[in-house]
Amino acid sequence: MTNDELNDFIDRIAEAYTTSTKSSKLVSTNSTTLVQKGYDPLQLAWLAAAQIARNKGYTCSATLVEYSVRDVPYSEGFGVSGPFTAKIRPTPVYKNYLARLKAGTITKNPWPLIFTKADNPDLFYSLHKVDVYATGYMVGTPFASYIVTISDTFDFDLDDNYMDDLFTTLVNNWAWLCQQTHVLHPIPVRITIME
Repeated sequence: MTNDELNDFIDRIAEAYTTSTKSSKLVSTNSTTLVQKGYDPLQLAWLAAAQIARNKGYTCSATLVEYSVRDVPYSEGFGVSGPFTAKIRPTPVYKNYLARLKAGTITKNPWPLIFTKADNPDLFYSLHKVDVYATGYMVGTPFASYIVTISDTFDFDLDDNYMDDLFTTLVNNWAWLCQQTHVLHPIPVRITIME
């Protein structure tokens, strides 16, 4: 579906909720399978929004919203490079962490890692309270390698900071409300990168 079609689908869900007819207006060729699998119409709206985000290049955020709707933990790694690994590796904050790890100046596990919009907007929106754990093998030799594990919980906190970005704050607060009503679910996120 195009972004316009997805937005139209979301609009029909909103209209159905405002007229109290719920899912009777929502079943179409594209959503019949999802309705049959027991998804709430609001969950279908979030899945459509995730696809719009994916279409706009926010693959990590879209992936976590989809997993949150389904209440399934997300993980990637151990040789399988997923969307997170591909976006995390080139960021300055990760490169700095890795350089410090290899130099031996990282002295504690876990280490906090904060992705900013300047690092990567998709990571900024999808990973919030990141902890990084590293295990080194053959450290101090030319054969040194590391297993870097990035963990987080994908969830939403109520945000009242409307001055920075009104749209982002409103979407976040809508997601927080949907989380409270079990339309979205907090899920653990684990990305393992071999270095």
